Amino acid sequence: MKKLLFLLLTAVLCAAPLRAQVQFTDIAIPAGEDVLEVDMKGGIHYFRFTADRDGVLNFNVGHSGIVVYSTDVAGEESTMLPSEYGGDGKVFYTGVKQGDVCYFKTSLLLDPVSMKVYYDGDGSTETPITVSSSYADGATYTLTGANLELTFDRRVDVAAHWLCYGDGARVEIPADDINATLFDQYYYSIALRNVVSALVDAGSLAEGDAFVVRLEGIADAADPTQLYGTDGTYELRLVLGAVPATLLSIDPADGSYVPNYYPEGGERNLFTFTFSDELDPASGVDVTVSYGDVEAGTFVETSCAYTIDGNRLVVDLTGNRFPETVTTARGGESATVLSFTIRGLRTADGRSVSPNYEGAGTSAVLAFYTVQKEEVTFYADFSPYAGASLIGCSEVLIWLSAPVTYSGVRVDWLNVRGGQQSRTFTPDEVPFAWDDAEEGYVAHVPLAGIGFGDRPVTVTVLDAVLSNGDPADVSATFNDNVAGIGAVTAGAGGVVDVRTVDGRLLRRAPAATATDGLAPGVYLVGSRKVAVR
Repeated sequence: MKKLLFLLLTAVLCAAPLRAQVQFTDIAIPAGEDVLEVDMKGGIHYFRFTADRDGVLNFNVGHSGIVVYSTDVAGEESTMLPSEYGGDGKVFYTGVKQGDVCYFKTSLLLDPVSMKVYYDGDGSTETPITVSSSYADGATYTLTGANLELTFDRRVDVAAHWLCYGDGARVEIPADDINATLFDQYYYSIALRNVVSALVDAGSLAEGDAFVVRLEGIADAADPTQLYGTDGTYELRLVLGAVPATLLSIDPADGSYVPNYYPEGGERNLFTFTFSDELDPASGVDVTVSYGDVEAGTFVETSCAYTIDGNRLVVDLTGNRFPETVTTARGGESATVLSFTIRGLRTADGRSVSPNYEGAGTSAVLAFYTVQKEEVTFYADFSPYAGASLIGCSEVLIWLSAPVTYSGVRVDWLNVRGGQQSRTFTPDEVPFAWDDAEEGYVAHVPLAGIGFGDRPVTVTVLDAVLSNGDPADVSATFNDNVAGIGAVTAGAGGVVDVRTVDGRLLRRAPAATATDGLAPGVYLVGSRKVAVR
């Protein structure tokens, strides 16, 4: 067997007009049954030969990823040769006539390849086009089923794609629902969901109805005279299965902003998915929420608690805290996006549930939200005010401008012998509740049975956390400052800020006259809450 070392001659850049020029390597086609081995290093290879007879020229590339193209004399206008698999690898082929000057190039090679070149046949390359389908003829198609995959044995052009139904009616399958992808063979992925769903919604198709997927004008892309079958038409008959349930709404709406923290007892911890049909509570549903970047190592996925009631699935995020930003693969920071994924849903009568993102390649129901940390204006005040005497007081009132979650309220004091003592009340014993008159959240801490006399007493709300996840410092010490309001605010001549309870600045004024002329209500004067009557 004759062997030729086939070297890549790289493109040479000319000074003008700065265009890469292709240089071909001439090869001599072997006579008779001989096989020429062309050894190629990495890169793109160009070669040229003159056909000395009619026949089919074969380029056997084995099991490498090489592709062979026919070109013009400049190496351009590339057309990939048709191919088929033989026992020893993939074979590209082309018909030639005696005297033809033929130009070819390869795709980019990453590894050395030995390609075998040889003749066979009489010059005819007409072999029947074959196609296989991921659905058998007459199979049942459901709107939650996989896409229709058609596999051709070569690259083909298709003139038209139709879905035929009823008594002679048909509708064209949109180009956006067709994905022709080249791999070892040629795949047509046809997403029937959209067009079938539209026909179902219009009343043109119902469960049990038959319809036909028809491709017309199927021809070999390299030789348009070669048609599939006798007239280039392929038909697949399918039967519509049970129409699945659909998602009607999500509250909060898909794509909206959501807070980063979901405390116990929060009002926005629940995400409600409402469907067109009653759901099966025992259908093995899996609900997850995820965020982050896999490549950056910041990806997190966790299971979520949920309940099913009728046609609603309610996801509960209580106890979850999510970061406002995550590190991306590029090393930067981006806003966190929460991804809800609901798998395994079925209706009460056993039907499937259609995914709401048809092009996502999943049968799950999805929802996406951008995390946004809330800004919370927060003030805390005590009555009596911090530092004042508690002698004769039966309780301490704590006032908050915004709600908090907390583990308890602790009172610390010194007994008559100087020993440190404390008592902790649970949230149930000392709850915070909205008070219209006080225009805030108020809790009453009882002092009965606490023998502190005139010694310091400290009241602390334990583990206080705001609705956005920030910690809140709510603590005051009493019996250590009885100088009065002036001492707490800024002194009689000091200037203080006067704000509404939601943090809006009204004025800056001397403490002694800070509330003069204000309408009745509750205000924040410096760090204290003051009621104007």
